[in-house]
Amino acid sequence: SSLFFRTLVLICLQLVEFGCGFYYPIMRIIRDKILPNEHRISIINWFRVPLTLLSGLALLFLHDSSGGIPGIFLFCAILMLIAFLCSIRFVRMFGSSNVTLQK
Repeated sequence: SSLFFRTLVLICLQLVEFGCGFYYPIMRIIRDKILPNEHRISIINWFRVPLTLLSGLALLFLHDSSGGIPGIFLFCAILMLIAFLCSIRFVRMFGSSNVTLQK
């Protein structure tokens, strides 16, 4: 049982690291192409609010004796799966269309 949870934690950690490694460079490219320059800072700040809330909830969850670190990694892996599914939907909606992106 302990080996299973350690393996699960390792897999979840690798998924989080893999996702973060792709997330930040890709989001910068997408942000530069899609968001207008005059509104870019405001839009980015609105996205930071949920990220800060999720970080705070994760820290609170870390100090709770019922969840702990494996629970946080599982929570992050679930959020990454949701983000992955949303990105697939985004690509299907806008990937092959003739949407004019900002240059």
